[in-house]
Amino acid sequence: MSPGWQLFKLKLKIHGQSKFIGLIATLLLCIWGFVGFWSYWERASLLKANSTVMIQLTAAVQAQTKGLFKQAESMLIVANHWISQHPGKNPGSDADFVRQIERLRLASGGLLDLWTVNQKGDIRTVPDQTKAVIANVADRDYFLAQLDPKTHGFYIGMPVLGRMTQKWTIPVSAPVELATDAEFVLVVAIEIDRISGAFEAERIKPAGTIGIVRTDGTVVFRSPIDETALGRSIANGKAWRNYMSVLTQGSYESETSIFDNLSRLVSFGRVEDYPLVAYVSTSKDDVLAPWLHHTYVLAVVATLVSFFSLLMSSALMRALTWSRASEAIIRSTDVAVVGKSLDGIISSWNPGAERMFGYSAAEIIGQPITQLLPADKRGEESVILEKLRRGEGVGHFETLRTCKDGRTITVSITTSPIRDSFGVLVGASN
Repeated sequence: MSPGWQLFKLKLKIHGQSKFIGLIATLLLCIWGFVGFWSYWERASLLKANSTVMIQLTAAVQAQTKGLFKQAESMLIVANHWISQHPGKNPGSDADFVRQIERLRLASGGLLDLWTVNQKGDIRTVPDQTKAVIANVADRDYFLAQLDPKTHGFYIGMPVLGRMTQKWTIPVSAPVELATDAEFVLVVAIEIDRISGAFEAERIKPAGTIGIVRTDGTVVFRSPIDETALGRSIANGKAWRNYMSVLTQGSYESETSIFDNLSRLVSFGRVEDYPLVAYVSTSKDDVLAPWLHHTYVLAVVATLVSFFSLLMSSALMRALTWSRASEAIIRSTDVAVVGKSLDGIISSWNPGAERMFGYSAAEIIGQPITQLLPADKRGEESVILEKLRRGEGVGHFETLRTCKDGRTITVSITTSPIRDSFGVLVGASN
């Protein structure tokens, strides 16, 4: 321990302030320790609760996504089966086929539509009411996938903006088993505007998102709808490389989203039976907003408490210093100084009083002040006490007092009221 610190500690002891300072320091340490602990606990609790909710929502989105694409696959299977069973018939104008497809479309809640595509890439709707080609999709990935042996079969295409409808759709294609020039590829179109409403219940408000990504990293759906995100690849992103592409499910924190630059908490999971990953995200700032507000309020309260504690401790230390200085002066003076309560009971007795009256402090403290008065002077004490109770002092006057040895001496007395640090009258000094 350094000599400087020892000297400082010695000075504190001399002034009788070390325990008081230690008490204030302990109080402030407890206050700010509580603030820190509570802040840490609430933040951890919010993140844990949010993680639980997001895992549950992710499971719901996974099930909903699987159900949606299962319906799309079922529609493709039914259409393929009908075409194989009715060679030579035009499915777009056959009432039986149209009826089956319409029933499946209604079962999906109107989310699915069926198209037929010929070998040239010309597309027709079902039912084919216009009897005309509505667009050519020979350049689309969902058509080209059926020409490549590696991707031939059930295929989820990139989101496309319809050339006729001007609406975003997720195309799901499959080859016609008994292909002809007229029916070469079947496509189920999932309109993104429609499924966005279906997923809205699972989205965390206000800034939460729900997304579906192909296992090659291509975004096929995002709610709220963000056209800049649809069809975009996240395969080169850190989150995809470290989490989504290597784990079947999990959670992570994205410091900056590639879509909106927000810090996000993300939960994801592979969609069973389909090459898709579903995810749910929320803004970290939204999750921690209550924690920030509560911590701010608590910190303000703790700051005010600390300020007033320091202010009061400073005032009390000054009062203590002044009190000890006054006590030292009183004890060193030859003048007799006697403190008494408002009931006339002696509460303090300095060495000057010991020398003048002959009583030690141990003998006289707690005794009535009238013990020092001759019998014929005790009436004046009642007058003095009455003035003191009214907060008045008693000016200088001469009178008689009795010593321990029975002697009567002439004394000059000045009586002043004593108040505590709050201004309350507590006694008097003679």
